Amino acid sequence: MVAVFVVITFIVFILADIFILKAQKKKHPAFEPSSSPVFNKRTLVLPQGIFISPGHTWALVNKDGTADIGIDDMIFKALGKISISDIAGQGDLVKKGDVILKGIAGGKSFSFRSPFNGIIQKVNSDLIGKEVSDPYSNWTVQLKPSRYNEDVKDLKTGPKLVDWLNHEFNRFKEFLNANLMKPELVGHTMLDGGNIVEGAVAQIDMDAQNKFEQEFLTF
Repeated sequence: MVAVFVVITFIVFILADIFILKAQKKKHPAFEPSSSPVFNKRTLVLPQGIFISPGHTWALVNKDGTADIGIDDMIFKALGKISISDIAGQGDLVKKGDVILKGIAGGKSFSFRSPFNGIIQKVNSDLIGKEVSDPYSNWTVQLKPSRYNEDVKDLKTGPKLVDWLNHEFNRFKEFLNANLMKPELVGHTMLDGGNIVEGAVAQIDMDAQNKFEQEFLTF
């Protein structure tokens, strides 16, 4: 009986709050739609012919055998606004999984890794210090793979890439559900496979951000 009384009292206070706000021609925050952009697995961009690594760096192989490399769309949206802070140097010899790029999002540095063994042929140094908005129009390094046939086996492309990204999106939702300080940043339709607010990773604490990098950017 006491529990019922508590519930009724709570409802009365909520309704009173709503009526007061209505009289003031305001909306209750609980019913105010989010103004932040959101994304879901259906809105992720996948250019034709793209390869994506387990650490969410993409590679597009050119006719001369070099590969343009950048950060994939899911991670762009998860981090929100990314400012490129550091890029590996032209002529550097890198191993698959080595850090070749760093970016700043939400005041924290994130490292991104090479999908191939090889030598860096070109560096897009114009991106350093700039905020990047389009992941696939902004390659960061151009690399000449030295073990292409071996390394490409670990990359995702075509229908397998679509399936893998769907899995990664679901895994990311589970990660946010366990680590977010503001649950509303996982969209109101999360439980039926819905939306995530862009830049949600910036809203988790430092320990969770480190865990995010280990789980989604390292391989």
